[in-house]
Amino acid sequence: MIFALILAGGINTIPGYDNKPRQFIKVGGRMIISWGLEAALRCRDIDAIQVVAPTMWQDDIKQTISDISRKIFLEQNSSSFSSAYIYKPNLVNSMIQKSYAFSTPGVTKQKSILNGLKDIATVASDIDTVVVMDAARPNITDALISECIKRSDGHDGAVPTIPVDDSILISDDGKKIKMVVPRSRMYQSQTPVAFNLGKYYRANIALINKTTGTDINSAVEPAIKYGMDIAMFPGTSKNYKITSVNDLNRFIDSTERDKAAKGNQVHIYKLNGG
Repeated sequence: MIFALILAGGINTIPGYDNKPRQFIKVGGRMIISWGLEAALRCRDIDAIQVVAPTMWQDDIKQTISDISRKIFLEQNSSSFSSAYIYKPNLVNSMIQKSYAFSTPGVTKQKSILNGLKDIATVASDIDTVVVMDAARPNITDALISECIKRSDGHDGAVPTIPVDDSILISDDGKKIKMVVPRSRMYQSQTPVAFNLGKYYRANIALINKTTGTDINSAVEPAIKYGMDIAMFPGTSKNYKITSVNDLNRFIDSTERDKAAKGNQVHIYKLNGG
């Protein structure tokens, strides 16, 4: 089986935006996490979804999954069913096979990953695959998820990357440059990241036992420290993570353009970049 593990336990907010965690901010009437959920639900390679999210947001996520699943089902079966099925959500939901469940967030990103892996492990085997996804990365597609899974074949995992364009400087105090890193060897990792479930689970257990209170920089970090064979393949700059006001405004702009192109213009309040 192949599991999508969607990380939505973060508490980071976008300044001035209702103090909501960024993955739950609404753009065009949709929570940012909904785009990642839709990609996982549409991906034919994904068998089940595990969402790491606070209890207070789980009902909203359940409703989002239900709405998206129903939309996908009706799109795929529009010639077989009448529009009356739109008004029978329980009937349509009963025909949707992809399952989902929730895990409790940890105090760090790595502990959230480990919590999700523990829950998946209760119904999975070592040879299964887990695809880790960021809830605040809304431009992910089902095609990228499938490509990531495909690229992991013959390896312990696979990660999409993009080259680093700017020079990278290292400083111990933020005031004096200690080292210039050759950017020709530098890449930025993205999600989704596909892993062999058993090896990745053990990698996270091993790392959590060696650290106290520190967090990982990337979902791929435990795998690399554990010596797993992780393949790289080209990602895309469009698959950015929303971490700032500028990122959010960029996504709002692209959403408005998409809506306008479909003849359904929406106007969304944007914050000033900082």
